[in-house]
Amino acid sequence: MILSTSELSDLLAFVLPNNGNPIGFPSLGFMPQSPISLPIVPHQPTFDFEIRSPSVRTELVSSHNVHAWSYNALCCIDPIPFTKPDPTEQHSKHDVLPLEVLSEVFALSLPKKRRQPKKPARRAKCEVDGCNTFKQSNGRCVRHGGGKRCTVEGCTRGAQTIGRCKRHGGGARCMVDGCSASSQGGGLCRSHGGGKICTAPGCKKGAQRQGKCTTHSLYVCSFDCCFRVARCRGFCSRHKKFAEQ
Repeated sequence: MILSTSELSDLLAFVLPNNGNPIGFPSLGFMPQSPISLPIVPHQPTFDFEIRSPSVRTELVSSHNVHAWSYNALCCIDPIPFTKPDPTEQHSKHDVLPLEVLSEVFALSLPKKRRQPKKPARRAKCEVDGCNTFKQSNGRCVRHGGGKRCTVEGCTRGAQTIGRCKRHGGGARCMVDGCSASSQGGGLCRSHGGGKICTAPGCKKGAQRQGKCTTHSLYVCSFDCCFRVARCRGFCSRHKKFAEQ
């Protein structure tokens, strides 16, 4: 491919530095057999060029005024120094969340893992046959000898408070002044209206079993020919010794 003088001048105008030394070229139609060695261009700072006029000269340039043509062609281009964009200015173009919103977001607590409720431990029942009450100690309930006993000598009842049973001052007491009886319900003893009352018509005694007092209870002593109310494992207070056998 053979380049004309004008094409070669256009090429060298953008390659050679502007040092004021014109370069001669051979006449048209003659190309040297050896390649032309171009001078090394020193490193120049990066510029963004803004072309003001798209027009390009079409006049022929002789071999002696190449430098003048290249100088006039470069007059149409203004060098603009290349600068990196300021990161602060670039960031300001975007929307920025206010500090109040960010503080509310960080104040939110992460949802905690829900802990599964622990299943209640199954308590063993009293070892006495037919008793469904939970055991306290020694494998038995309070009624059958389990748990702590009353500290009064000769008393085998279960202790409520201060190491004593209800009969000997343990447990809650009646709130009426001067009354030392045990509280049955609502902070009052039987005599002062505490606890449940027998459901039998006209009876004001305290209820023991199935909403009835011992007189109107359906539980009768299991001993032959005894019609007393059963109090201890199917026997009355007189025949309760047979229940322990």
